[in-house]
Amino acid sequence: MTGNDAKAIKTFLLLLVVLGAVMLTFFYTVRKEMVEIKQVTMPPSAQKIQAIAWEQLRNVKDDAKIEVRMNNARVIAEVMRSDAKRQQGLSGRDGLPESEGMVFIFDHEEAYSFWNKDMKFPIDVVWLARGKVVGVSALPVYDGTMPAIIAAPSPVDVVLEVPAGFASTHAIMVENNVEIYETQ
Repeated sequence: MTGNDAKAIKTFLLLLVVLGAVMLTFFYTVRKEMVEIKQVTMPPSAQKIQAIAWEQLRNVKDDAKIEVRMNNARVIAEVMRSDAKRQQGLSGRDGLPESEGMVFIFDHEEAYSFWNKDMKFPIDVVWLARGKVVGVSALPVYDGTMPAIIAAPSPVDVVLEVPAGFASTHAIMVENNVEIYETQ
């Protein structure tokens, strides 16, 4: 082996080491970017969301957003806890997107009544107690005269309002289990 051959081998090995380092850096960078992309584009169902125990719902504040799950349906619901917020409810709003709603959380179970005063669109009212659906009612659009009033079929501590037809579309029925989750 001549001096030129030894020099060529050393140069070749140096090139291999440099090329290997460049490839490792490239693959590390691509892998890191792929993980970041997965984290950004991961659907909400795959993200870790903390369940809220039914007894802890009373700690959720006005205007918070929670996810209500029942019979494979998911609703992102705005929380109404104070008397003023409960009285206002959906009155005056123009509508609700399909997978959104409003949830009313009470401190104790009672057969609460709801009305449609100043409601511009019909809704389904899902009556909930102790993590179960206890009833489903329809509330029509307010006609400008006497508001329609509906009452819970039995004592409830949570009431969910969703767009009209949501309950039938998602087969929401009495005895369905209900789970509540924090949203991110």
